[in-house]
Amino acid sequence: MRHLPIILIGLISTFIFQGCNLFMFDPPTEWHRVEFENLSSHEIKLTFKANEGKNTIIHWEDSFYIGSMVSYSVFNLVGDEAEKATIEKASNEFKDVIITLYIGSDSVKSWKGSSDYFEDTINSPFNYNSWEIRSVPKNPQNIVGAVTFTISDEDLQ
Repeated sequence: MRHLPIILIGLISTFIFQGCNLFMFDPPTEWHRVEFENLSSHEIKLTFKANEGKNTIIHWEDSFYIGSMVSYSVFNLVGDEAEKATIEKASNEFKDVIITLYIGSDSVKSWKGSSDYFEDTINSPFNYNSWEIRSVPKNPQNIVGAVTFTISDEDLQ
């Protein structure tokens, strides 16, 4: 019985502090990697250039190589609870940018325009339907998923 007041004080204190969220911290930000995946049989190069007349700041590397069957992480963005919103946010990062795909020194394809929902048959970084979200292994950076645009041999024709 001597310990009952101490236990009650502890329980009441816990309830008060937890109930008013006094010591609650904001949940950690969940990030998504935005990546390009090369499923073609060739090493490719992607370049990113601002559209003419646009004052676009490209805040990632302006060109990089991706080996065959490899993914390249371009940047991270804060994810949204809805997958659709996260995909739209990823694709919209490339607005006002011309993305050019090279094999060796040969320009094979360029993408530009504004993002929207186009037919599934149109594979473009500006087509929301061309992106997918995948989960990633647990990591200390709190990256919970990858928003991926995939390039295949069909895109090289």
